[in-house]
Amino acid sequence: MKPIRVFIMTGGEGSRWTEGLVRHGLYGKLPPWKHAMIIGNMPSLSVIQQAIMNSIFSSSAEETIYHRTIRMVIEAGVAIEEIMVVGPRPMWKQPKDGRQFKGVDISIDGEEPGPLLEGIKTVMPLWEADRTIVLLGDVVFSYKALDLIMSTQQPVAFLGRTGPNPVTGKEAAELFAFSVSREMYDTVYHHCAKMTYHGAPIKYPPKLWSLYRLMCGFKHDEYRYEDEILLDPEDYTDDLDSVEEYKEFWLWMCAEALSDNAPNS
Repeated sequence: MKPIRVFIMTGGEGSRWTEGLVRHGLYGKLPPWKHAMIIGNMPSLSVIQQAIMNSIFSSSAEETIYHRTIRMVIEAGVAIEEIMVVGPRPMWKQPKDGRQFKGVDISIDGEEPGPLLEGIKTVMPLWEADRTIVLLGDVVFSYKALDLIMSTQQPVAFLGRTGPNPVTGKEAAELFAFSVSREMYDTVYHHCAKMTYHGAPIKYPPKLWSLYRLMCGFKHDEYRYEDEILLDPEDYTDDLDSVEEYKEFWLWMCAEALSDNAPNS
């Protein structure tokens, strides 16, 4: 297999997230960027509950969501050319264990570039490997999920689910990542450009689901699915869209993720 270039997308202000932190009294206790959440750190727990969590899973202390993803990508056993963490400003910290990534600042005159697909389009000139994998930075991945998307040889494939999370019960359909081979780069760029240019005839900011549907041959806003290019890990893999979801699902996600981290598990 030829080397892969991996992009971890950490852009976006997360205004909904920040407003939720203020509303629930968690501003300053949780980071303003979801990808910087520390696995196992739950300020909403009591001191005793947090101490128990730390004693059980102490080996993974201080590991953020995106640092964990970087580690797992490196451990995947796939030939990686480079890992790039993409965001609107230099808001990343290199992992303490020595693993390194390249930060890509996609701000324009200090302003954020817009929705996710705008960020993807912006970094496409850096898609220099024969295969590119794009991972959303605020997703807590399982080893199984990353193996699915890292090992696929399909021209294009998306990682996600169309129904509830089988572990936490979170109901929303979600996409977490996609993998694309060189022969499909122009098609992906065309679709991203069509949905993000000024005056594009789209009623709301396009999301990754919009790109998925166009790659399936559907309209960008059709609620249809094509199983052939959708890889479902059928496990705890998920993100948090709001502070309300943090309060409901984060404990479950951390417990699963930290167990998944255990050697030889």
